[in-house]
Amino acid sequence: MHSLKQWLVLLTVAFGLIGPTSAFGQSAYGPGGLFLIPSAYNAPKDTVSFGSMFGYQHMWAKPAPHRHYLFQNAVGYAVSDDLTIGFTQIVMRKVTHRPSWGVHGKYTLLQEEGNHPAIAISAVWIPVWHWHTESVALTVSKGFDLTDDLRLQLHAGAMHAWWMNGIKTDKHPYDPSLASNPHLVDYTLIENLHDPARPISRQKPFGGVDLQVGKYVKLTAEARARMISDHPDAIPGMVGIVFTPHKYARVGFAYGTDGLGDEQELKIGIGYNISTVE
Repeated sequence: MHSLKQWLVLLTVAFGLIGPTSAFGQSAYGPGGLFLIPSAYNAPKDTVSFGSMFGYQHMWAKPAPHRHYLFQNAVGYAVSDDLTIGFTQIVMRKVTHRPSWGVHGKYTLLQEEGNHPAIAISAVWIPVWHWHTESVALTVSKGFDLTDDLRLQLHAGAMHAWWMNGIKTDKHPYDPSLASNPHLVDYTLIENLHDPARPISRQKPFGGVDLQVGKYVKLTAEARARMISDHPDAIPGMVGIVFTPHKYARVGFAYGTDGLGDEQELKIGIGYNISTVE
């Protein structure tokens, strides 16, 4: 697996693709789920999902903090009830970086049935250009029917990242000793953003919850532990609402941070599913 950059503002796409159940949701990094985190659910066999998202993204990444517009497009195909694979493209504007692209997949190890939850492993590989991302995750999900019109789903798991937000997770992003040209180092940034005491860990837990209200509305909330690639003051997490005007179409709005900056931001996503399952 290679890069976790897709976690960026891409969390919005997950937002735009979430459907009546988490099985239809497509997270920012590709594997189905909420905005930031994957769920343990997969879409029914032969489901094809399309999604796009837009957001104005703050990034603290090198060479210096900056902002840009981010566009993400994704497609996924459910090879079976247990396996989904897909392709993602990320385009930035206001900077000169080339588009990034990669693949993702999710395999359900255990389907939810009775009292036991669903368990799945997912992976993201975006090896090209600025949004380099490489990660794997293990997720446990369980749903509860509260009433005829309310369904609650809980998600928890952990992820391992080799790359996150275009940053390799085995070192501090602003460590001056790693600069290729020490004469160009901005020591003001280092003083503000580099904390040598921050632990370097490639494994972090995450959790989330979504509440389906009737047929047309879903509310979501999620968070994951901060990685070395995240802004030192950020707590990666999102809250959102998804509308389903058609049983296969979704429009979503998410608010929060994906960890790339310490400011809360709004994301907008749209999605559409084509399924042979009624």
